[in-house]
Amino acid sequence: MTDLKRLHRYPYAAMTILATGLSIATSASAESSINYEALGWTPRSALTQEQTATLPAFCSGMYLVTTPQALDSDRIEAEADEGTLTRAGAITLEGDVVFQRYDQLLRADYAQWYPEQRKANLAGHVSVTTPGMTLGGEEATIDDNAGTIELNRSAWVIAERHLRGTAEQLASPENEILTMQGATLTFCEPGQNDWDIAASELTLDQAAGFGTAWHTRLRVGEVPVLYMPYYRFPIDDRRLTGFLDPSLSINGMGQAEDIQIPFYLNIAPNLDATITAHHVLDHGLLWENQLRHKSELLGDGELNYGILGNDEQTGEERSLVNYSQSGNWGKRWSHELLYNNVSDDDYFSDMNPSASVYRSSHLPRRGRISYTTNPFKASVLAESFQTTDEDISLSNRPYRRLPQVSLSYEPSTYGLLKVEQTLQVTRFNRESTAIINDSQQTLSGRAALNGDRVVSDTRIAYPMTQPYGFFTPALDYRYRQYRLYDAEPTGDDETPSFGAPRLTLDGGLFFERETRLLGSDYIQTLEPRLLYAYSPYRADQQNIPAFDTKATSVTYSSLFTGDRFTGSDRLADLNQISTGVTTRYIRDDGFEQFRAGVGQIWYFRDREVTINESDDEYLQRHSSSTLGEAEWN
Repeated sequence: MTDLKRLHRYPYAAMTILATGLSIATSASAESSINYEALGWTPRSALTQEQTATLPAFCSGMYLVTTPQALDSDRIEAEADEGTLTRAGAITLEGDVVFQRYDQLLRADYAQWYPEQRKANLAGHVSVTTPGMTLGGEEATIDDNAGTIELNRSAWVIAERHLRGTAEQLASPENEILTMQGATLTFCEPGQNDWDIAASELTLDQAAGFGTAWHTRLRVGEVPVLYMPYYRFPIDDRRLTGFLDPSLSINGMGQAEDIQIPFYLNIAPNLDATITAHHVLDHGLLWENQLRHKSELLGDGELNYGILGNDEQTGEERSLVNYSQSGNWGKRWSHELLYNNVSDDDYFSDMNPSASVYRSSHLPRRGRISYTTNPFKASVLAESFQTTDEDISLSNRPYRRLPQVSLSYEPSTYGLLKVEQTLQVTRFNRESTAIINDSQQTLSGRAALNGDRVVSDTRIAYPMTQPYGFFTPALDYRYRQYRLYDAEPTGDDETPSFGAPRLTLDGGLFFERETRLLGSDYIQTLEPRLLYAYSPYRADQQNIPAFDTKATSVTYSSLFTGDRFTGSDRLADLNQISTGVTTRYIRDDGFEQFRAGVGQIWYFRDREVTINESDDEYLQRHSSSTLGEAEWN
C-alpha cells in the first residue's frame, strides 16, 4: 500500500464525475442540517468593505462562489491532504478533497474511488461547483457508469441571483438549465424561510432568465397558502413577455370583488407595456394599460390609461389618463411633465386602478423646465389642477400658476459665511364663476382676487460644526410684492408690499455610547437640540389671498423649521424656542436601526398673523403639544 501526499493531476479517465448531464438524486432532510457556508454563504462581518457597500442594509450576508480557471483538456485533477492507493487500485482521499474537470469542482472531506467499478463514495461537506451554481450535501455516492450522483441532505445555490433551495432529485446544470424533482426555491437567507416555492418539478433556465414549476405551492413559514398547477416566473431582472401574477380580492359575501389579469409586453429595450384585464364587481370590465419608455431626448416616461366603456351601474363611460415624464437635456437642462385626468370623482374608489397614480381631490397638471449651473439655479413652472370632488366650493379650489419663474443663487461660502438668495415671480389665477353640483357659484371680495407676486428671500448663515455638536446663527430678510386684480374696487391697496427679517439660532449636541439591543451591538446617540426664532409682526397681510400658503401642521418634523406657514403669502410673527431630543441606534455598518424623538415649541408672545380672519385659540397658547416620533427599520 502506498501513501500519496497532495495528489495532483491524477490521470484516471474514468473519474469523469463532473461531466454535464449527471443526474443527482437527493434525500429530503431538515433545512437546518444544510451547511450553506460550504455553498458560498458569507456573513456580512466576513465581507470586504467593497462587498459590503453593494449589499442592501437588510441583508446579513451574500453568496461568494469562485469558479477556478478552466483546464485546457479533458482530464481530471485531484488534490487531497492525504491519499492511499491499494494494490487492487482503490483510492482513498482524506482532508480537503478536490476534483476538477474543466471549470467544474467537486469538494469533500473524504472520498473513496473504485476505478474498476467506476464508482465512488464521498462524505463530509460534499459540494459541486459549476459556473453560476453550487450543489451540496453531507454524503454522496457516484456511479459514473450510470452517470448519477446520490446526494443526502442536499441543497443548491445560484449565487448571482441570491437564490437557494433543496431538491429530492436534480440533474446537474446543462447549458445553464437545472431541472429538479421535489424541489423548493426561495430568495430568503439561510435559516430564514419566511417564504418559499415548493414544486413537484422545477426548472431554472439561467440563460433565458426564468423558471417554470409544476404543481406549485407558495408557502409561508413552510405552510402552504396558495396552489398553482403551473407557474412561470423570472429569476433575474430581464424582461419577458407573458402573463404576470393575477390578483383577486373577495368581499365578505364571498364574491370576487376585484380580478386583475395583467399581460406584459417586452416591445423593445427602451419600451414596454402592461395590459390588464380588470373586472370590477357591479361595474364591469375595465381595460388598463401602462406604457413605459426611455429616450435620449425626452428621458423616462410613463402613460397609464384605463377605460370602462359602459358602467353596469351608471351606463356611462369612465376613464383615467395619467402621464409623467422627466429627463435631462445635456448636463444643465432638465424637464418634468405631469398630466392627470379622470372622468369622475368616484373613479378611484370604485375602480381601484392598478397604476401608481397620485390620488387627491386636486389632480395636478404640471410642466417644469430647469437650468442648473453652480451657483445658479433657474426654473419655469406652469401648473393647474383638476378638482375631482364636486363638493369642494370654488373658493376652496387651488390657484393655477401660469407661470412661475424662479432663480436662486447659492455659492458655497464666503469665508465661513453661507449666503443664499432666491427670487421668484408668479402669476396666480383661478375661475371666478363655475357650475358646481348643478348650481352656479361666483366668487366675490378677496376670494375673487387674482394676482402677480414677487418673492425675494435673502439668507446669511454662519454654520459652526464640530464632531460633538453644531451651532448656526442665521439672518433672513423676506420681501413680498403684489399686483392684485379681477375683484370689485374695495379701496384696498392693489399693489401691497411688505417685508420682515427673521433671526434663528440653531444648536445641538451629539453624545454616543456602545450598547446592545435585542442581542445586537449598536452605537446609541443622544442628541439634544434648541432652535430660537424671532421675526416681528407685519400688519395688513390678511388683505392678501393665500395663493399657495397653508398653516404648517405641527408635527415633530416641523419643530425646527422656524416658521408657521408653508408657501410665501404670510410672514409669521415669531418669538419662540423649540426644544427636542433624539436618540438613534446605529449598526456597525452605519445603518440606522431605530430612531425616536420628542420635543415641544414654547411661545413668548401670542401669534397675530393668520390665514383666516377667524379667531384661533391656538394662537394664544403658550406652548405646542408635546410631539414625538419613532421609526424602526
